[in-house]
Amino acid sequence: MDATKMTNNEQIEALVVEKTKAWLDGNVSSVSVSQDVSVDLDELLDQKIERREIVALSINVFNAFLQLIQALDSPPLLVMVIPLVSENTKLEASAPENLQQIEAQYSEFESTSVHLLDWDVLKYWNGDEEYKIPLSIPFDGLVDEGIRIYYREFRGRTSIENHWEYSRCIYVSYYPPKYRAAR
Repeated sequence: MDATKMTNNEQIEALVVEKTKAWLDGNVSSVSVSQDVSVDLDELLDQKIERREIVALSINVFNAFLQLIQALDSPPLLVMVIPLVSENTKLEASAPENLQQIEAQYSEFESTSVHLLDWDVLKYWNGDEEYKIPLSIPFDGLVDEGIRIYYREFRGRTSIENHWEYSRCIYVSYYPPKYRAAR
């Protein structure tokens, strides 16, 4: 399609696919048990992501990564992390109940990020203090049955020792058929 005839949404989607492919091609081979690779959406797209755009743009980027990793012989674990405001040193366990709450609670001090991990990393205990719960919020556009969305509130060992606040995030992960639990 001629770029002059593309709508703004089509231009954004084309940019997302182009940037995602270039980043994935340059980084997927670096994934190992001792090293995940990640990129912030701001960095990937060379622009600051506005709160009102975060959910739609996150879905767009996740889908672009999903299409590319599904074509790999041995796809890594794909995880998108949407950071939420977190200021509490006590566990809140208060997951957002809808997309509007996610947008309202989006942390402007951190960027949404995409991570590629080796599946074997899940075998190891990391010592985090955490609470997580699956979310049933409909993310329009995320349709693959291998996608799992959950809320996670956590802090690592250093944060526990120093009584620092918990981090709060929404996680969107993709599990290929061989890694899906029977339902």
